[in-house]
Amino acid sequence: MVAIGDSFVSGEPFLTSADTFVPIVAERMGMNLAFMDGQGGTGYIRDAHGRADTFAHRLPDLAAFHADLLLISGGYNDTWEMRKRGAHDEALTAATKTLELARTVARTVLVIGPIWPRAEAVPTEAVDLADHIRACCARLGLGFVDSLHAFDATDRTTAIDADGTHPTRAGHAHVAAHVLANCGVSDAH
Repeated sequence: MVAIGDSFVSGEPFLTSADTFVPIVAERMGMNLAFMDGQGGTGYIRDAHGRADTFAHRLPDLAAFHADLLLISGGYNDTWEMRKRGAHDEALTAATKTLELARTVARTVLVIGPIWPRAEAVPTEAVDLADHIRACCARLGLGFVDSLHAFDATDRTTAIDADGTHPTRAGHAHVAAHVLANCGVSDAH
């Protein structure tokens, strides 16, 4: 298994990648986690600090692992780009191209839709992006886990760090349980 994503995969800024939901998911699915490429601030259109490090730019490097499963997790940062820059169509187009490219990286692709950890209502842009990603996954035969409301029934005081955005260890355990449940995998140890 290989994974690509944003700070929810890397653990930035408060944790490390070993503390995120990805290793938990890999372990419970009985898969070897060969490589994780989580970079804070990135996404389908969002690169960090002007570097060319969107998901599509980084995906080709993962093909060398010949993985059975590619996990993609992101979209949160793109939501802000859609809102701030009016990059709605750009985000949807980039998501489509990224998911098409993902099929060349691994035998199976599992896409974790945008995770919305914040207490305020999920913005329209995040809903639009999640709906688009879901439709692309259905068309391309990729797995999809809707995660916009993964934290709705959770105590955010223990699941989300003080910045209001990044999951704590308990929050990552919650995301892992959400992903596993949506994949039909028991969360029991």
